[in-house]
Amino acid sequence: MTKRKRHSASERKEWVAKWRASGLPARRFAGQHGVRLENLYRWGREFPTEDERRASAGAFAEVRVRGEAVAQATVEIVLLNRRVVRLRGAVDANQLRELIEVLESC
Repeated sequence: MTKRKRHSASERKEWVAKWRASGLPARRFAGQHGVRLENLYRWGREFPTEDERRASAGAFAEVRVRGEAVAQATVEIVLLNRRVVRLRGAVDANQLRELIEVLESC
């Protein structure tokens, strides 16, 4: 029975950085470098990107839409309490703001 190599946190982080920098799919990268695919995925979750951290923390980014596209838009808003509001077509910004404030307070 062969003993598996344990990787330190810095080694795991380095592997993840190399994988992301390579632009390769995880399966190909793992095969080329002799890293177990399952480990690579697990390490990726252990060391998320800044965007992944923001998304999991529920952070929001301001989005402004201009022009006629607003009338045909479909917008999905995920509130802090995980409720989802879907809007289709034109929406008055003030009414939307009031609606979100009410829903967030529930």
